[in-house]
Amino acid sequence: MQRVTRMTDQQPIPQFAATATPPRSGDDGAAVPSSPPSSPPTTSSGDPLYRQAFDQSLHLLCVLGPDGHVLAVNGTMLTFFGAIRSRVVGRPLAALVFWQADDRARATISDLVRSAAAGNFAEAEVDVVDAGGTPRALGLSVKPIRSRDGTISTLLCEARDVTERKRQQALLIQAQKLQAVGQLATGIAHDFRNLLTVVSGHLELIRKGSRDDIVAGRVDRAMEAVSHGEALIARMMSVARPRPLESRPLALGQVLEETRGLLESSLGAGYTLRTVLDTSLWIGLADRGQLESALLNLAVNARDAMPGGGEIVLGARNVRAPAGSALCRRLSLSPGDYVALSVADSGCGIEPRLLESVVEPFVTTKADGRGSGLGLASANQYIMASGGALDIQSTPGQGTTVCLYVPRFSRADGHA
Repeated sequence: MQRVTRMTDQQPIPQFAATATPPRSGDDGAAVPSSPPSSPPTTSSGDPLYRQAFDQSLHLLCVLGPDGHVLAVNGTMLTFFGAIRSRVVGRPLAALVFWQADDRARATISDLVRSAAAGNFAEAEVDVVDAGGTPRALGLSVKPIRSRDGTISTLLCEARDVTERKRQQALLIQAQKLQAVGQLATGIAHDFRNLLTVVSGHLELIRKGSRDDIVAGRVDRAMEAVSHGEALIARMMSVARPRPLESRPLALGQVLEETRGLLESSLGAGYTLRTVLDTSLWIGLADRGQLESALLNLAVNARDAMPGGGEIVLGARNVRAPAGSALCRRLSLSPGDYVALSVADSGCGIEPRLLESVVEPFVTTKADGRGSGLGLASANQYIMASGGALDIQSTPGQGTTVCLYVPRFSRADGHA
């Protein structure tokens, strides 16, 4: 019968069976005899040094019995999850509160333990919540540790925080996707512009050759459609080939107030615009023209989310984002100070499954024919190029708040 020893805080970590070490080769290629195995070195207190290495490893480690119960856990894992050793040791790994009652994570961990107990190396990624309440992704692996007689005595579970790696991969995929969409949009825009040039030219000929007011009115409406098409091309090109930024120090509260007239004229009847500005707003570093265009796009989206009319709230506040903060991790923000400009509505909201994709070009939540899917894409592209970020908070049936994090101006930015 296989004997599994449950460990307490005072018990040493089980010493894993050593694997055979191949002979080393000398400089002349001749085999050099291996040194005979020795007992692990110990500290002055008598504890093996490997216990210190285990406990202070940068990776999250724990030792399991073949049945999946925790025999030992290192301090890195306890700190990461904010757990107490006595509430972890002796319990099944899959049943720990680490996994925040996430059935998928529990099932995945149970599968890994079963596979390792059968003699296999098993790995997977699981979503967890760390001690600070921040969602993280862990790369988890479990491998069997065999005794000298070949039987599986324990399992070694190792976890690494892969949140940043996944974020970088997502950014790379997004960049590649935007590049492909940009190339496609450039080609389409070029051909479309040529077609509009032909259409507008013939419409001008019809207008000059006709004295019929009815025909003239129809030509005017057709020319308006051509103008809308040209505006759409310009928006496509702004996403495909964004123009260089001309960032300058701006009093962003003043910019919002001065832009208010433009926004109100774009909203139409049935909508009110209210501003909520913090006192003593910091000076921001932004391209005014592109910032105003982004705010206009957000205001139009807010209007369209409330077809029956309603109130749109423009906000501005100072935000500090220290290194390692949840805001920096969630939005991939560089640590620093920002002025957060927000546009909020009380409209239909956005489904959670669509939140990550709505900033991509040509993705829209509006009814067919109502939106081009370029407004949020261009706003997101601009603010990211500025060193900031776009954040969307939305609840279906209650409304949406879109926030632009504009970097705070400092003398180090090189502006007078």
